[in-house]
Amino acid sequence: KLIQILEQKLETAHQHGQPTLEVDHSLPLTLGNEIHRMRKRLKTMENSHATKILINRIDKLEEKINDMGYEIVDLEGEIFNEGMNVKVVNRIDSSELKTNEQVISRVIKPHIKFNDEIKQHAEVEVHQGI
Repeated sequence: KLIQILEQKLETAHQHGQPTLEVDHSLPLTLGNEIHRMRKRLKTMENSHATKILINRIDKLEEKINDMGYEIVDLEGEIFNEGMNVKVVNRIDSSELKTNEQVISRVIKPHIKFNDEIKQHAEVEVHQGI
């Protein structure tokens, strides 16, 4: 049901467009965050017919916002450096990493870009080698 409602709102927003030069990014940003959260939850669930259907629906939602010029960038697993334009919410020491090595271990909110311009900066958790 949630996916159906989101699809309808996205379709309505896409059809009506914005009559002014100022673009309201609130719905696509909210939708991008929900897509990210649903994908994270689905990773913890057993593979079943129902989860495959949900994955397909989520893929279609993401395709729609991609068609509108938005991109959801998940940085999980990427090497972290201090020059990255992200908000580090938490740092965790890890003996599994080399000294001074830093990896984004969890993405709380993904980067969301509109026409290659970041509209939402990622919030991440970083594991750092000790």
